[in-house]
Amino acid sequence: TEVADVFETPLDFLMDSRNHRMGEAYYRGRPRRYYEMPHNGYRIWGVTAGIIQRLYETLYEG
Repeated sequence: TEVADVFETPLDFLMDSRNHRMGEAYYRGRPRRYYEMPHNGYRIWGVTAGIIQRLYETLYEG
């Protein structure tokens, strides 16, 4: 599932590019890449991490 729990993560952690990692999984025999951000035993990933990554790019890269 996309949402397994609700928790808080500091914005400065989310806006630190050192915390943005690429993950890869196979879906229907093809590799799919996605962002993930591990924090305090949780894993922010998928659409949620993609939105955060896009926000980072908009604010700091573009």
